[in-house]
Amino acid sequence: MAAMLVGCLSNVVLDYVFIFPLGMGMFGAALATCVAPCIGILISSTHFLRRKNSFRPVRCAFSGKQTRGILSLGVSSLITEVSSGIVMLLFNQILLSLSGNVGVAAYGIIANLALIVVSIFTGVAQGIQPIVSRSFGSGQMRHVKQIFHYGVITAVAFGLLFLGIGWFFSQPIVGIFNQENNLEMERLASQGLPLYFLAFPMMGVNILASSYLASLSKGGPAFVLSVLRGAAAVIPAVLLLSRLFGITGVWLAVPCAEALTFLVFLAMLPFCFRRPQKGSGA
Repeated sequence: MAAMLVGCLSNVVLDYVFIFPLGMGMFGAALATCVAPCIGILISSTHFLRRKNSFRPVRCAFSGKQTRGILSLGVSSLITEVSSGIVMLLFNQILLSLSGNVGVAAYGIIANLALIVVSIFTGVAQGIQPIVSRSFGSGQMRHVKQIFHYGVITAVAFGLLFLGIGWFFSQPIVGIFNQENNLEMERLASQGLPLYFLAFPMMGVNILASSYLASLSKGGPAFVLSVLRGAAAVIPAVLLLSRLFGITGVWLAVPCAEALTFLVFLAMLPFCFRRPQKGSGA
C-alpha cells in the first residue's frame, strides 16, 4: 500500500516540478510518469533486502508447465490493459467522423472520468484476489463465497454511486473541464456522460469476476470475460450502434458490451464455486 500510494503521489509532485519549476513541458510529464513507478518498486524492494522475511527470490529450474500456468492466469489482465488503448483509438476515430474535434474532446472528458472509476473497481478486484486464492487453495469454499459476495456488493455500490453522480451532476462535472465555455462540447459531454455511466454497475462486477476467476486458477473463463469486455463485445457494439444511432450509439456501446459480458458471467457462475480436487495444486 505504501509503495502504491507513494508511487502515485510522487507522479503528481514530479509532474509539477518537471513541468513548471524546471520548464520541461510535456517531456517532463512523460518523465514523471516513468520515474514514479520506479519509486514504488524501490519501496517494495526493501522487503526482499531485509534479513527477517519469509519470502525471497531463489534460484529454481525452469518449468514450462508452471510458466504456461502463470501466463494463462495473467493474460486476462494483459488483454484488459492493451485493449483499452485500442478501444479508445477507435472511439476517437468514430467521434471524429461524426462530430469532429468537439466530439473527441467530449469523449476525452468522459473517458478520463471513467478511468478513475475503473481504477476503483480494479482496486477492489485486486484487494480480494490474494484472500480468495488463499481460501480456495486451502479448500475453504464458504470463505471464498463470502469474500466474493462482499466484493460484488462493494463493486455494485460504487457503480450505482457513480451512475447517480453522472445522471444528476453531469453538467457541473463537464463544466470543470470546459473552461472555454464551448457550448457544443458541453452539450455532447452532458448527454454522453449519463449514458456511458450506465455501464458502471455491471462493469464493476465484470472486472471483479475476471480477477476472481483468475484467483480460482480458472484462466479460461477469466480470459473470455476479459476479451469480451475489452474488445470482442465493445468494438462490434460501437461500430454497429454508431451507424444506427450516431453519437448516442457511441455512448451506449460500452454499457451494451458490459451487459453482454455480465450475462456471460452469470452463465458461468454455477461452475465458479466448485471445490478444488485433491492434488489439483489450486
